[in-house]
Amino acid sequence: MTYWAILSGIEGNLAAYEAVLADIKRQRQSIAELYILGDVIAATSASTKVIQRIRAPRANELVPQVCQG
Repeated sequence: MTYWAILSGIEGNLAAYEAVLADIKRQRQSIAELYILGDVIAATSASTKVIQRIRAPRANELVPQVCQG
């Protein structure tokens, strides 16, 4: 069975995004895909850090698939 993590509503909150990534690593079942459905940015300068983090995953992290629309 394949498991996915699906996120939405990050809204420029880097700490929350990092917490979700840490939780994905703690799961008993291996997560195969990470999808971000939208609402990545907010009207703050912190959104730039979130975008950079999504574009440059660290070693052993899933490469997120970002849905745009």
